[in-house]
Order: sequence, then structure tokens, then C-alpha cells
Amino acid sequence: MFQAYIGPSVTTYLHLNPGYRIFTIDGHYSGSSYWLLDYRTVIMDSAATNKQNRTIFHEEYSARDAYQMQNLFPNDWNDLLERLQNDIDKSYDYKCDHQCRREFLCKLKSARSEDPHVCDAIPPSINENLINILLFIQIKNKRNITSCQDKNF
Repeated sequence: MFQAYIGPSVTTYLHLNPGYRIFTIDGHYSGSSYWLLDYRTVIMDSAATNKQNRTIFHEEYSARDAYQMQNLFPNDWNDLLERLQNDIDKSYDYKCDHQCRREFLCKLKSARSEDPHVCDAIPPSINENLINILLFIQIKNKRNITSCQDKNF
């Protein structure tokens, strides 16, 4: 399994700070795996640089610390996605609703748009669950259904 990483832009763009990444690799010894262990993102603070008339850099984050991961191996990324999926309404600082977070998580999980079921395991919103329950109750009352396993449901 291969992984690809994209670094921040080294040029300013729409008031974003330029930055770069420092990668920590398990390497350069006999038997090394050369796997990525961590990366740190460093940015130049454009506002402070302009005010102080000198270049100001600071570390923005470490991937392992920010995402609470042991390493950045493929299984570690999968574990992160599982944690996010299992705690979808608590894991995000983004200002969007459940459906927005679900779509974001789905994009993280899928590298292939042709697989329509890759995101089936991501929990639907509470409203979707409530609608399904209400629909079941309504149909149950009309058809005298006794359980969700009833084949006519």
C-alpha cells in the first residue's frame, strides 16, 4: 500500500501563510522500513513577518500529535478514520453539520468515486435515523408489521 502526501504552499495565496513540511522517516540503517513516522508543518506568519520586518516561522502542528496517532503507517490512518467515523459528531472542529462531516469523512475514506458503497458504514445523521424510524412506525401501523425483519418492510 502506498501513501502520498501534499505539503502546504510555499507562496502566499489569498492571505494564507506559506509553509513547508519536515518528514521523519524510519531510515538510513540496516533493515530500515523507510516508512513515514511523522511530519511537522511549519508556516511563516505573514502578518508577524510584515509587522516585525523579519521572517517569523513557527511550527503549526505535528501529524502524530494533532491526529493522536502512533505512526503514519497506512493502518494508523485507517484507525484514525475509524475513530472519526465512530465519533462523527464529536471529532470535528469544523463548522458544518453532520451531513457535511459525513461527506468530508467519505472523501477521506474513498479514493475511488465508482464505489457507491464505500461510505455505507458512516452513520447517517440523527434526522435520517429518526425519519427511518418514523417511516417504519407509520408503515408498521398500516401493515401490522411486527419487526424490522418483516420482508414486506
